[in-house]
Amino acid sequence: MNRHIALLSLINAFTLLIGGLWAYFGSLTPSPTALIPSGIGLVLIALYAGVRRQNMVAIAGSFGATMIVTIPMLLILRGLILRGEVIPIMRAGMMCTSCIIALVGLMLYYLKQKKAMLKTSLLNSSRSTYLRSKRSRFITLVHALAKSLTNFSSASALA
Repeated sequence: MNRHIALLSLINAFTLLIGGLWAYFGSLTPSPTALIPSGIGLVLIALYAGVRRQNMVAIAGSFGATMIVTIPMLLILRGLILRGEVIPIMRAGMMCTSCIIALVGLMLYYLKQKKAMLKTSLLNSSRSTYLRSKRSRFITLVHALAKSLTNFSSASALA
């Protein structure tokens, strides 16, 4: 399963790299912003080794970098569809499709790994200890929220 996620991330990286370079050099008036997907593709290539070794930080970084480029690419694709430019629509559609497939794959793998880690931690410790720690974290969160609300209300009363 992990090899598939790493391969998916690598295919996405090369799709972004080639698509961005194609957009830049294929334009009559090239814009440096067309190189942003290529830069993200290079970042994904750099993260590939970590994704292949199941490094959760690399997987999360790959997910974040892919998410950063996906949303603007969808907006660009919408604009291209409205203008009716066929070749740029295919190029942006290819990059969007690659990013969305990679996002879904990375997200599913990340959630599967987190679930497995949680299951392992529950097996190693008793359930009651786990629930007590969760309850104490919740109480700490409520206290911090109450304190920030009182600070906010006192600051707004002074203003």
